[in-house]
Amino acid sequence: MKRSFVFVMLLAAVPLIQAQGVIYECSDSPATQRGKKADAETRCKKVSLSASPSVGADVPIAKKPVMLTSAVASPASFPRVDEATQKARDSDRKQILVDEASAEQKKLLDLRREFNNGSPQRRLDEAVAAYQQRTVALKNDVTRSEQNVEALNRELAKLR
Repeated sequence: MKRSFVFVMLLAAVPLIQAQGVIYECSDSPATQRGKKADAETRCKKVSLSASPSVGADVPIAKKPVMLTSAVASPASFPRVDEATQKARDSDRKQILVDEASAEQKKLLDLRREFNNGSPQRRLDEAVAAYQQRTVALKNDVTRSEQNVEALNRELAKLR
């Protein structure tokens, strides 16, 4: 039993021992893809391993490109809109947001009236389960409408 355990442990360690060998990073150049074979020294390079084995230790870390914080100028061929057209678009956008906000506010008032602080008016043909489902749906609708009003008000505040 003890010998079989040691044997199994040795078998499990074989891949780990083999992984400690020399590792080469090879690139396939267009010449090798066309059928011309280059020797391993010209298209492969040895990858150095770190002393402490860890996940990804043998993978070279690529430097991330540095992002410029300054604004990049638009190219000369970039289409421009004259100032009057842009002001008209901005006022149209603002009017659309004001209209949506007032419509959503009206919808919210109607939903709150129907919800009646968690006790909506029960219908004559409505069963208890259906009433509870309608109450939950009304509560969800009120919450969603409140969130919509808040979002529209935030957008309007950005324009002012």
